[in-house]
Amino acid sequence: MLTRDIRAHCPRLTRTSAALCLAVTLTACRWVRVSSDPSLPKQGDIIKFTITAGESENIAEVYFKVGDQEGTVKAVPHTVSVNTCKLLGKYLTSIPVHVKATYNDADTRTLSGTYDLTSAATSRDDQDATYAIYVAHDDDSDREDLRIGMANAFMDNFSSYSRSQYYWAEPGFYTSSSLSYGDSVDMAISFGHGSHHYYQAGKSSSDGVYLDTTAFGSCAPCYNTGDLRYLVFASCQTLSMETYSGNSFWYYWFHDASTKLDKRPFAGLHMTLGFRTNHRIVHWWLDNDSEDFFEAFADNLDGGVGVVNAWQEAAGDELSFDDGKNRTAVIYLKQYEQDRISTRKDSYIYANPNYADQWIDYWE
Repeated sequence: MLTRDIRAHCPRLTRTSAALCLAVTLTACRWVRVSSDPSLPKQGDIIKFTITAGESENIAEVYFKVGDQEGTVKAVPHTVSVNTCKLLGKYLTSIPVHVKATYNDADTRTLSGTYDLTSAATSRDDQDATYAIYVAHDDDSDREDLRIGMANAFMDNFSSYSRSQYYWAEPGFYTSSSLSYGDSVDMAISFGHGSHHYYQAGKSSSDGVYLDTTAFGSCAPCYNTGDLRYLVFASCQTLSMETYSGNSFWYYWFHDASTKLDKRPFAGLHMTLGFRTNHRIVHWWLDNDSEDFFEAFADNLDGGVGVVNAWQEAAGDELSFDDGKNRTAVIYLKQYEQDRISTRKDSYIYANPNYADQWIDYWE
């Protein structure tokens, strides 16, 4: 990331904190500078790098190398665009920049630096605090009613965020239309059937979402910015820790070197909460333990309990663990272990050191 800014011998220049730039200033107000748009670029952006120079009217030539683009121009400002979208078959984690300006008298000015693309804290992250509730249809109307009861228990007791959406679930909320649905809010809670890294957003398997084909958060998808931090599932086994098709459960959630060009949920996501076993609802005439669980979860969040503990303590207090059922789990980056519902932090992607530290908190 280019942050150094030296302008001691050119008092007519002013410091601009909004631009990410590096300048080297010597006598006679000769300098070169590179600024980027967006000012804090991340993997997936189309980045416009603009080269400027002092005494530009006396420039003979400017040589630049920005990423793998290289060339010379006779005049500045000059803009170079770099597409960092991994769908192009590359996974750029940084952009090196080198510029050399040569003046008519053979005097030169140079700069070199690197823009890091592996973290992000975008304006969208901080503009609102919202959540969405998605409830899957079911052939069994009683089961639908139980899901609605859990959703209502949470909504009636949670006030830290404003509710943005309350809809019957659809697969597109997590995939093709995620920027308008699941990835448009800070927390998305889904009720329905599930299995290993899978959520069934409807009555049939055709409504299923394999979560290893999704991407949520500040670093995904290409060309745009998602908002989601906390992804919550009230569904059986979605966070199963069992090996599946020969792969560890981590494989289906986080990127590694072999999957960095694919989609995975943690592309800026902070944590996923759910069940690693079956979720069994013990219900009575006017109440059930899972409604109590979601009420306690909401109260814990509003009370300032960390998100991981808010989920796990609510499960321990309200759910029956008989017969190996109702074992909740939370997978997350270690950086977010102490997150409260109001926490604002950078988001990270594969290749950032903070992304490598992946954890799970679960009931035995």
